[in-house]
Amino acid sequence: MNLNRYVVNLYYLGTKFLFATFTFLLLFLKDVYHLDRDFLAFLVSLYLSVNIFFYLRDKNIYNLKFLRFLDYFLASLLVLLAKNLYGVGPSALIVGLYSVLFLKEVSITLVGMLFLLVLKGFSSYLHMPPDEGFISAFYLFSLFFVSTKLNLLTLIKLKSQSLERLRATVAKMQREIALLSLRNRQLEEALQIVNLVGEKEKIDSLPSLLKNLLDAQEVLILKPQDRLKIPAGEGFVRVVIPKVLFAVKPKEKFLVKDPKYREKILLVAKLLRPYMESFLAKSK
Repeated sequence: MNLNRYVVNLYYLGTKFLFATFTFLLLFLKDVYHLDRDFLAFLVSLYLSVNIFFYLRDKNIYNLKFLRFLDYFLASLLVLLAKNLYGVGPSALIVGLYSVLFLKEVSITLVGMLFLLVLKGFSSYLHMPPDEGFISAFYLFSLFFVSTKLNLLTLIKLKSQSLERLRATVAKMQREIALLSLRNRQLEEALQIVNLVGEKEKIDSLPSLLKNLLDAQEVLILKPQDRLKIPAGEGFVRVVIPKVLFAVKPKEKFLVKDPKYREKILLVAKLLRPYMESFLAKSK
């Protein structure tokens, strides 16, 4: 058994032991139940023995539905047999024990307990004075309400985490939209250049034409093996596509290190590749 599982199991077994001990104290120190003391003590002892048995068998005693419903049954039985608030006391431990993980089950059990308290006011054998019944009902409900604090905190935490994830998703989408918008704008600009080149159909003057369209100081269209023809340290943006080396010297020097500008030049080179290959073929 791992440590976390061991601690949780020990906690639940300890709470069940407190529940049984509380019941034993009431049985032998107070007259609070409409049932033979020894027989009820036997039932509680049997209940505790069953839980210890499953605990020693290395079972998750909090997760065994059989044991949970045994708790609900015994807690409801004590409410049914209780003569006053004292008798209802141990049942409140079960309500508080399971309300965090099994809120729906405990809610149903609590409604059943409250219904039993109402019936006891009209019963002759299992009778409980109306004032004791009202106080007992209020006590059970109050403890149930207080014990659901962790459910509320968990819900708030989950909502907060969900909101943070949503904000992160929105921020990511905004960044992606901005990037797509930039790429779309670059594509539009590149297509405009391609259309203008296609309209003029002057392959021989392609570098000078691109120089004007790209607002550059100089444009070179070379074969990749001719890269040494590009002046070193002259601020050229170089991109290589199959069979073509495209070099552009922008008028604004800061554009040389701008990745967005490089992407634009690469896109233009890819779209104009047939024209550039034709230019190189004619330049032989």
